[in-house]
Amino acid sequence: MKKQDIPVIGRMLYEAFKRNKTDFEGFSSTFGDPFESEMAAAIQAVKDRRRPVDVYDKQKKVTIDLYNKVDEMQEALRLLGEYVIMAEGYLVTLYANYHIKEARKALQKKNVEGVMEHCEIIVDKVANDDAVALDAAGFSAAKLAEFELLIVELDDLNTEQSSKLDERQEIKAIEDVLFDAMFDYINKVARVGKAMYTYKEKQRYDDFSITNLLGRMNHGRKKQIAEDGSETEIAAVYDVMIGKLTDKTTDEPLENAVVRIEGTSIMVDTDSDGEFYLDEIPAGVYTISFKKVGFVKAEQHNVEIGTETMVELAVELMPEE
Repeated sequence: MKKQDIPVIGRMLYEAFKRNKTDFEGFSSTFGDPFESEMAAAIQAVKDRRRPVDVYDKQKKVTIDLYNKVDEMQEALRLLGEYVIMAEGYLVTLYANYHIKEARKALQKKNVEGVMEHCEIIVDKVANDDAVALDAAGFSAAKLAEFELLIVELDDLNTEQSSKLDERQEIKAIEDVLFDAMFDYINKVARVGKAMYTYKEKQRYDDFSITNLLGRMNHGRKKQIAEDGSETEIAAVYDVMIGKLTDKTTDEPLENAVVRIEGTSIMVDTDSDGEFYLDEIPAGVYTISFKKVGFVKAEQHNVEIGTETMVELAVELMPEE
């Protein structure tokens, strides 16, 4: 069961538990009113969890900015190396001891902390030991000031990226705790439900089979078997849409894109695989929009929800020029 399936399965099991609560209480007093309230609270906590889109988008943006700054620093070090070579014979420090090569290797490995250490040595030599010789070769005080500013900008972006990554990990850790708590209820209810109905009623057994629930959770309607054996068709508790977003030019999955059912408050972010699911959608015909920073917004019209056919969308977004 995928993580994105857990909230839907949890709510379906909760409804099955409430319909059969008397049997559960007969099995064990554990399944009384407090258990029902706690399970409902665990499900609601997952539903209400904090999923700020901007945290993910800002983290990705600062990473892109950081890598662009790494490229700038790589070019700046390459040019500085040429000035040092031109000034050889007049320098206090040999080129081999300038740490330029070491700084560039650290940049290749995206080791910004290592770059900072090497650049500290480089600036000391350029600004103090060999300032006169390098100025004569063309590396002026103004160029040194630009180089030092580049170091500061690189360090600031690296710090900001670390902060955003920490924030993202903090959100994920909180989310994992909520999912684990809800999954404990899912596991207990599913296990006991199947144990009680294994040799009694297949329909009720299926209500507590996660495999069966996964298979039917995307259908708009299902059959309910009454105790007298009669069948009635009832509306499903959950109507679900699933799908995946990719970059049209690279076919790579698009994480943290916003999928919205227009005209409603229903929306969700895509996960790291570009996939999404939306649940508890009222039956109807909708326009679905797909939006991500740096890409052209897309829409799909006349998407029908609440039929026997599972709604599964595959959408490609075109990068903005």
